[in-house]
This record gives sequence, structure tokens and C-alpha cells, in this order.
Amino acid sequence: MASPLPRITVVTPSYNQAKYLEHTVLSPDLEYIVMDGGSTDGSMDILRKYADRIDHLESGKDNGQADAVLRGFRRATGEILCYVNSDDMLLPGALLAVGEHFASNPGTELLVGGSVQIDENGELWRDRKNRLSFNLGTEVSHLQLLFVGCRFAQPASFWRRSAFFEAGGFDPDLRFCFDYDMYLRLTLRKPGACLRKFLAAFRVHPESKSSTLQEIRSRENGVLHRRFGRDKIPAVKRTWYRFHYRRTEKKEIRRLRRMLRLGLLRLPTAGDRDPAAWGSLS
Repeated sequence: MASPLPRITVVTPSYNQAKYLEHTVLSPDLEYIVMDGGSTDGSMDILRKYADRIDHLESGKDNGQADAVLRGFRRATGEILCYVNSDDMLLPGALLAVGEHFASNPGTELLVGGSVQIDENGELWRDRKNRLSFNLGTEVSHLQLLFVGCRFAQPASFWRRSAFFEAGGFDPDLRFCFDYDMYLRLTLRKPGACLRKFLAAFRVHPESKSSTLQEIRSRENGVLHRRFGRDKIPAVKRTWYRFHYRRTEKKEIRRLRRMLRLGLLRLPTAGDRDPAAWGSLS
């Protein structure tokens, strides 16, 4: 007899992202919590329009993104947690696939799936060399995170509520890297698992936090590297770890791009409504 699927809670922190918010609200199901930071751009009108899809909606000044998401998680009743920013999306079928994995793998605490990058219009984003940007999930270890960072999209990651709070939740003093800090603490407990399916679309646009807060990101990365002792590891080992994990990542990217060229892998787009048509690898 199959194990019952766990309840999943999705939290969306939102502030003045009305132009993307509707697509995000339409993407999740199960328990959905929106923590709005007091938007003034019409976001609340969109959220009220979809009130039947939202289990809890809160609007008011907060102490930053980490604070908003953490307060949402404290209200959560789901066994599995994730958060999706108001400009990103979960893809159709993602939560079912995640629920099935956690039900079949009770030892999993952190799960990472695949993602595509999309632009302001929801089309697949391309870099300066006209290459599509995507991944199909990765197994996440503490050393990998420490030496090459998060090589996956945050909205494609899910974790058990119990492990999240036992590991200390989010550090609200971090403005950009609070999720990176959390992944580092979770993987000290055990490595993350990989789900080789496309779960999320990460939007790249000029106003996104990833585009505008690079200086803060760099400074907080340094804080975390010191916090988790990266600089105490001998220089030779540090060099080898960086080389090893970057080489492994480049080999995976080449493999997936080759499969895409050969027609063996299909990328989902933000408008896809048929998850059975998406590429996945076992």
C-alpha cells in the first residue's frame, strides 16, 4: 500500500511585483501562504482576486524577506516546506512529484529538483552566448555548497518542516544568503536528495534581487564561509574541492545540452500545462 502524500506548504514573500504575481499565484496548490510586505503597486488587488487559492494572506511592513518567509513557515501546517518568490513559478505537476518523493523516501530532509530560467515575458531566457540556462536537479552536499555555492534554483528546493526548525530556520540578519545558510546547515545533518524532473521556473529580470544585490550577496557569502570554516580547510584541499565540483558541474551541463540538441530532452516553458510532456531523467 502506497504511503499517503505529505501536506506541502508553499510560502510566497511579495513586495511590489504585481506584473509577475498573477503567474506565481496560479502555479502552486495545497497549502499556500502569501506574506506581502505592504505593496503599493496593485499586488493586493491581484491577491484578493485569487483569495480562494490562498490559505493565509498577510500584508504589512516586515523586517525583510527572511523575516516574511520565516513567519509564513511558522504558520504552516505542511510537513514539507518551500518558498516561491513573487516573480518565480512552480511548474504544473511539481508538487505531486515532490510529495511522491517524500512519501517514498522518509529519510529525505532536503530535496532539489530541476529548473529553467525565464525572462520578463515568461519565455526561456538565454545568456550572452544565446545559450538556454537550465538544470535537472543535483545531489547537494555540504562541501559542494561550501565551495561552489547553490548551483540550483531556490524555488526548486523543498525540505521537511521538522528538519528546518531543528537546524535553526532562517537567519533574519541575512538579507540575501539566508537560504544558502539554511542549506549549509541542513546538509551538515545529511546530504540533500535529487529529483531529476523540472519543478520550477526562475525569472531573470532587471529588478530581481539576484540582479540588484550582488554586493550584499558577496559580503554575506564571505560571512557564511567564515561561519562554516571554509578558510580553515588547507589551501590544497580548497583548490581541489573547487576544481572537482566545478568540473562535475560542467560535465553535467555539457551532457544536458547535448541531450537537448539530440532531441532527447525537452524543456518546459512557463505556459506548459502538460507535465507529462516535460523532459526528465532517472
